[in-house]
Amino acid sequence: MLFFKYIIVYLLYNCLTKHRNKITKKGLTKLFIYMGKLSTPKNRKMFDEKLDFIDRWLPARYTSSVNMILKKDKKNPAYIRHVKNTRTNDEKIIDALYKVAQLNKLQVGN
Repeated sequence: MLFFKYIIVYLLYNCLTKHRNKITKKGLTKLFIYMGKLSTPKNRKMFDEKLDFIDRWLPARYTSSVNMILKKDKKNPAYIRHVKNTRTNDEKIIDALYKVAQLNKLQVGN
């Protein structure tokens, strides 16, 4: 079944790109792997729901709280804001943002 998914995505990718002759195996593999998992609609949907929850419940000042959760892996506040705004795939920071959003939701009481 997985083989057929590869074929379907390969054909779609081949049809949508202008440079059909320059498709590499490495580039095609990047289409399938997302945050260390096979990219499936379910994984992408869960990630999008997590980011929507973060957008809705994250407090105005959140960078210091994220750094408290990260402890040893403290990041620059500008980088944390960049990950949130551009939806970059930095799993540790996304998880910390999600925890801060959950805590804020509990404090607000909704």
